Amino acid sequence: MSAITATTYLFEKGDHIIAGKDIYGGTYRLFADILAHQHLEFSFVDMLDLDALRAAVRPETKGIWIETPSNPLLHVTDMAAVCQVAGEAGAITIADNTFCSPYLQRPFEHGVDVVMHSTTKYLKATPMLSEAAW
Repeated sequence: MSAITATTYLFEKGDHIIAGKDIYGGTYRLFADILAHQHLEFSFVDMLDLDALRAAVRPETKGIWIETPSNPLLHVTDMAAVCQVAGEAGAITIADNTFCSPYLQRPFEHGVDVVMHSTTKYLKATPMLSEAAW
């Protein structure tokens, strides 16, 4: 969760961030219950529905959070299409690539601006150490 929290320092009070409605539960709670109280605004949409994503964009939208495949439902978001929507809105994209790891998926190749991984999962042999990378 520290890498996710670190990425939120890219935003300022009143900024709006769009995320998938089926993101990892810990991330959802961080966004909806903790960071929303720190004056960041979040909308949660079906990231498979680009029309819903476009409809959620507003002038304060500064970021779009991508988690693909989503955890635990394994929905696969079209990262390039989401990056195009973000570019049109003047927003950055952030991808949590923990579930796939850089071995299987490289979000930068699809136009994502910031990529983060929870290194306590699939990037190492032992989950006993706590690390994060972005």
